[in-house]
Amino acid sequence: MNWYGAISIAGIFSICSLTFAQTCDAQIAADGTLPTIVKSRDSLNFTINGGSQVGGNLFHSFSQFSVPTGGSANFNNNLSIQNIISRVTSLEPSLIDGRIRTLGKANLFLINPNGIIFGSHAKLDIGGSFFATTANSIKFADGKEFHTSTDANPPLLTVSVPIGLQYGSKSSSIEVNGANLTISKYQMLALIGGDLTINNSKLIANSGHIELGGVADSGMVELSLTGSQPQLSFPQDLARANILISNNSLVTTSGSGGGSIQLTGKNLTIENSRISTFTLGEISGANLLLNASDAVIVKSDRNTQTFTDGLFAENNGSGDSLGITINTNKLQVEGEARISTVTLPDSFGKGGDITINAADTIELSGIDSLNQAVATGLVTDTFGHGAGGNLTVNTGKLTVKNGAQLSAATLSNAKGGNLTVNATKSVELLGVSPADILASGLYTSVQEGSGKAGDLIVNTGQLIISDGAQIFSGTLAEGNGGNIILNASDYINVDGVSTINRYAGGVFSSGDHHSIGDAGNLTINTNNLIVQNGARISVGTQGLGKVGTMNINATNLIQLLGTGLPENKPLDPKTDANFIFSSLFANVININNKNDAGNVEINTGKFLVQAGARVSVDNEGLGKGGNININANSILLDNAGNPLQDAGGIQATTKSGEGGNITLQIKDILLMRNGSKITTDATGGNGNGGNITISANLLAAAENSDITANAIQGQGGNVQITTQGIFGIEFRPQLTPQSDITASSQFGLNGAVEIKTLAVDPSKGIVTLPVQPNDASSLITQGCGRNQASQSSRFVVTGRGGLPQNPEVALGSETVLEDIQTVPILTNSDRSGLITTPINLPSPTANEIVEAQGFVITPQGEMLLTANAPATTPHSSGLNSASCSSN
Repeated sequence: MNWYGAISIAGIFSICSLTFAQTCDAQIAADGTLPTIVKSRDSLNFTINGGSQVGGNLFHSFSQFSVPTGGSANFNNNLSIQNIISRVTSLEPSLIDGRIRTLGKANLFLINPNGIIFGSHAKLDIGGSFFATTANSIKFADGKEFHTSTDANPPLLTVSVPIGLQYGSKSSSIEVNGANLTISKYQMLALIGGDLTINNSKLIANSGHIELGGVADSGMVELSLTGSQPQLSFPQDLARANILISNNSLVTTSGSGGGSIQLTGKNLTIENSRISTFTLGEISGANLLLNASDAVIVKSDRNTQTFTDGLFAENNGSGDSLGITINTNKLQVEGEARISTVTLPDSFGKGGDITINAADTIELSGIDSLNQAVATGLVTDTFGHGAGGNLTVNTGKLTVKNGAQLSAATLSNAKGGNLTVNATKSVELLGVSPADILASGLYTSVQEGSGKAGDLIVNTGQLIISDGAQIFSGTLAEGNGGNIILNASDYINVDGVSTINRYAGGVFSSGDHHSIGDAGNLTINTNNLIVQNGARISVGTQGLGKVGTMNINATNLIQLLGTGLPENKPLDPKTDANFIFSSLFANVININNKNDAGNVEINTGKFLVQAGARVSVDNEGLGKGGNININANSILLDNAGNPLQDAGGIQATTKSGEGGNITLQIKDILLMRNGSKITTDATGGNGNGGNITISANLLAAAENSDITANAIQGQGGNVQITTQGIFGIEFRPQLTPQSDITASSQFGLNGAVEIKTLAVDPSKGIVTLPVQPNDASSLITQGCGRNQASQSSRFVVTGRGGLPQNPEVALGSETVLEDIQTVPILTNSDRSGLITTPINLPSPTANEIVEAQGFVITPQGEMLLTANAPATTPHSSGLNSASCSSN
């Protein structure tokens, strides 16, 4: 295989009926351009001799090359030949419905630009690799070209290795119908034409490489050698054709090392068929690569529940699997189909990664069978001793529905892989399977064993989880669950329960009742978070492990709203109360669990808990209730519409241990309505009630909304409230039908309630001003500035409002309208006031309207506007002016 360099391909399409004997003259004939000799005694089996040998290359030229049904084409080549290169120069396609045989380890190239069709009896008996292509020519490393067209010039032959297949303006198709094309171990099977169809056929290259390519226009495709596995490289600007693999077809390279498979085309469709590369033995391998310029479609509608259809790069050996990579615009997986890199129980190697790069969309849709119990989707689970592969999705929009799943689980002592979704626009997880057995969603988990689950990370703009769909990372066994990190720049909307069984949809980091492992942490970063209609975001356990911490950062809003109860359904508080409420939940359910419930940390602008929703850190085990810490601009608790009046609100309760603590840091207002609760009660045993600390600008409550830190046999918790105003709620020793603050204990010590109000007393800080003015004589400097103008002083009051009653009291509210004038400085002793006198001027004509220039006061006290400004004359005060002398 050391001759591989690069391949370039082009071709011309022509068609021939699949009924070989009736439509096409199936035979092999030389065209005379080379010393190729074709012999047959029965027109069924053909022997091919001669040709032109140049170094390790043997060249043949045929006018026709078709193998009849049950017949054979036998190349009688020298064992030293490395490459047999055969061209077809006529306009007829090659119809292969028999056996093609070569001697030794020679590789065989069959080049026919008019198309190649393999029938149900087609077989390959080739020691080397086999290339069937509808290219126009083959190129070599020294620049020479072996072309399929006939002309006056003899063909150019060379000792160089083939490096390229050149295609023309339109490529003919390659079809495989019911055939079993198998090549020798470690070799390559390549079918590269225009549209490529594999129908009810098998393509097998054990531990080797299979290359399937569709070329729609002129261009080159280069072949590169990576280790022992050659692969074709298609230029990005080369127009591609479609590939269809259907009707129970199998394409596989399973074996020691697993081999590799590459598909390149426009639309790649795998329908009711399987493409697989199993890693066996100690050699690493199992690489599956799909490149589609438009779409990859993987689907199955056979409803067999065996999950044999899809793409598989799985591991059952000690070598590592290289996994599956898909590069496309759109990916669609539906029905009973999977894309899987699972490690099997006896394997020791690492599971392969799945990497999906879909620029536009990815859509996974489960099967419609009512009995479906295994999920459609993308799977990197590990059952073996090696770690599971990572599952990474990069796309614009991811949609998972009808019970389909993305899963990276461990069912052994090995670590499970990480699951990462990067979707620039949105992630939509919708509903469950028809029988309500499987929830659509994203999963990393420990199903069995002590292995740790991988982390689950989602980066997107909008995250939608509806009707029972889930994001889950947890443990059902000894191993610890992974962490969940959700980053949604726009919003996260978690909505509803499953359609039949009313299972809560949502986000869960938890352990089930069989688990002893710890649940991981859950972190959410978004602008808006909405949890409604019975959905849940939860960290918790039903087993004996620890519970993780929930951290939620929602810049603008968090809204918890409503329940998941169906309409007109009788309410059973014992069963329905555990799952029907929209909630943020950190809980311990197992009564023997000694660990504390998880903590909930919330930072947001507005925090709304409405219509029966709740934030809860309950503990039904032996440990403490968890802590709730909320920092928000405002909090609204409104339990209106909740059928269970004691459920809505914020609670950190415990059955046997101590209640958890609740701390609320609120910039503006905390408003509680319609039976809402803030509680850290210890509801059983000797546990103490937890503490409640509230700091808010205003606290208001109505309609029997309570703040409680009560206990039964233990001590009541402490309640400390710091606010500028508290309305509608007050401390009482026991709960009443009104809104209460209590920290009581039925058989123990009551807790302390401290309420600090920061409201300002208006009577404090006011200074009584004196009624009498200060002695002005002590404030005036004695002197005379009569003869020195620079030393003279004056005090002038102008403007509106007049003077206060004395200099040391505030101005009154009475407003006096005065004309603003300058007070004249008189040169004699006359300091009289000013009197306004009107000046008699000719009146305007009757029809003339002019702007008012002044006003006068009539004897009756009325003010009249005048057309002319009044004149002012000074009046003497009758007092002598002050004089100064030099002595």
